[in-house]
Amino acid sequence: MTERLDRIEAALEASAAQQTKNSSDIEALIGVASTNDAAIRELTANVDRVTTATAEGNQRIEVLRQDAIADRRELSQRFDDLADQMNADRRATRQHFDEMASELKADRSQNQQHFDELAAQMNRDRAAQTEILQGLLLELSQMKGRIIALEQKAS
Repeated sequence: MTERLDRIEAALEASAAQQTKNSSDIEALIGVASTNDAAIRELTANVDRVTTATAEGNQRIEVLRQDAIADRRELSQRFDDLADQMNADRRATRQHFDEMASELKADRSQNQQHFDELAAQMNRDRAAQTEILQGLLLELSQMKGRIIALEQKAS
């Protein structure tokens, strides 16, 4: 029985040593779990901050995207308005050019008519001047004849 008691005592001592070791290991595990819990809470807080920052960043990006879309629409509208204005100005300029060309053509026609009238008047005046000169030359010739006749009579 002593042997049996010795074995029981040895088993109890081994069990006590194992229990002490297990208690120590449990305390170490509790310390590690506590450290892990603190690290997990810190990581969770970091994840929450990153998630919040990401959500804010996404919100800012969405606002900027909407602003860019609005700016693009506004610029597109401005471009269309300017293109319409340019086309209207081009049509008005073309119409003004056509009117000016028509007026120029009418002025040219009127100037040509006036030139033709002046040329005709000049021709009439030249003809009249030629007639007058012929008359004067005739009179001069007749006068010369009379002068010669008078000189012959006088000599």
